[in-house]
Amino acid sequence: MEEAITGQRLREIAAWIKGVTMGLTHPYADELRAHAAWLERNAEWFDISTAPKDGTQILYSGTTDGIVKWVTCGRWTDEGWFEINLDDSDIHGHADYPTHWRPLPAAPKPKEGK
Repeated sequence: MEEAITGQRLREIAAWIKGVTMGLTHPYADELRAHAAWLERNAEWFDISTAPKDGTQILYSGTTDGIVKWVTCGRWTDEGWFEINLDDSDIHGHADYPTHWRPLPAAPKPKEGK
């Protein structure tokens, strides 16, 4: 059975990448260092109290006893946390008691020729 990758393990991988690329000037080394920086920034979910409240769309979740009960995309509004469906204008509704958040990943790149 595979073990879950924890935030700590992601930080260890990022540190290893930084170590093996230290002093290298190859473009691939720069790309690896950029990936390491991304891993460090996104290694864990953050407490909801630290989430942006400026309308930035984020992923956020609700947990009970350390178990994730739901995950959704949304943003803070004057009325609290709201889910967003499909596009920015389609606000679905208030999310009940989020506990953690993380930045949205980059959008997928379209396939060539599409």
